[in-house]
Amino acid sequence: QQLAFGGSLATLYALTGAGTVEQAANGFLAVLISVVASDLLFARFTTAKRHVLCPWMDLLNHNSSQGLSQFSYEYFSDKFAATLDPRSPVVRAGEQVVVSYGPRTNDQLLQYYGFVECGNPHEQFVLRQDAFLLALAAAAPFEPPLLRRIVDVGIADPGAQVTFSSDGVDDCGVQIARLLLSPPDGLLDKGTKPCANVEDERGVLRALALVAEACQADVSEPLAAAEGVSASIEQLAAAFRGEKARVLGEAAAALRHRADESPRSEELTIARTQPQ
Repeated sequence: QQLAFGGSLATLYALTGAGTVEQAANGFLAVLISVVASDLLFARFTTAKRHVLCPWMDLLNHNSSQGLSQFSYEYFSDKFAATLDPRSPVVRAGEQVVVSYGPRTNDQLLQYYGFVECGNPHEQFVLRQDAFLLALAAAAPFEPPLLRRIVDVGIADPGAQVTFSSDGVDDCGVQIARLLLSPPDGLLDKGTKPCANVEDERGVLRALALVAEACQADVSEPLAAAEGVSASIEQLAAAFRGEKARVLGEAAAALRHRADESPRSEELTIARTQPQ
């Protein structure tokens, strides 16, 4: 089907005068080689992803607002093309053309590309489970024997992650908080559903908000000046920590909103976020 479609496009390309017969033939040959390589060789012998270095295209900067932007290879014109997000405003003369590198956190953007995106909608703050337990105990003290509950339900893993985002905290963090802060008769489905008592659920959400606020206070502390570190690196570090503080503040606000504004337990929905 792909070859038939490519042949049809090549024929129309030549008949309508959009290009020369030679360009149409070259385009169809490129389709043929691509299909054979993709379907018969790469798909059967390797699961590795294929990447290309594309001059000029690689120079385009990132902006998360271009979430639906994409790159493609134009077979018949033998060119790479960048398609911008159709939802974004029209780029006017003199304005920068940007694309999206994907839904990446600032950890990924800084590690792989060397910059921090202010207002990144995909930003997250990640805690190891053991660090999260310590922060939760400081925010809402619980009896140490209650830790057995998270062991019994099979989610105890010191190296596992709990992720805060602008929508709140992930399901694992909420479940742990319910197991440790709610009375046993108020737990539903091992803590995977809101507590039977609405006040217990509100207490869980407020405790999680306190954890987010405590982490926010920690990352908001100014860093001590480091000898030999350039001003640009210090500014980058400050921007990175500032984004973490922002997302933690938004997480706390979202959790408090759910706790304070929802009058019924069935309305206390928890945001679902994906860990890195």
